[in-house]
Amino acid sequence: MFAELQMPTPLVPTREVYFVRHCKRLNAEQWAIVDVSIDKVEENIDASLVKCRKRPSGCIIQDSSNGHCKVTWIEHLECQKSVVHALYRTVVSSGLGI
Repeated sequence: MFAELQMPTPLVPTREVYFVRHCKRLNAEQWAIVDVSIDKVEENIDASLVKCRKRPSGCIIQDSSNGHCKVTWIEHLECQKSVVHALYRTVVSSGLGI
């Protein structure tokens, strides 16, 4: 899959990632969806342009008895420091957030 990730701020540039997705039913009420980046999708993609990788990420979808679902989503990205705006570098480098 291919995705362009965008943040609701002009200070964080968009990021493009290629990844594979795996979905699995855990039980009658739960599904797990896992995403992981892949390095080589097409021969014409220059690996030096890759500035962001999707590390194991995904969600658990849990069915509720009231017709709603509870979704727990974890997103884990690895990005080069040069693409993180200077305003956020301290927080990102500390490991508190991206």
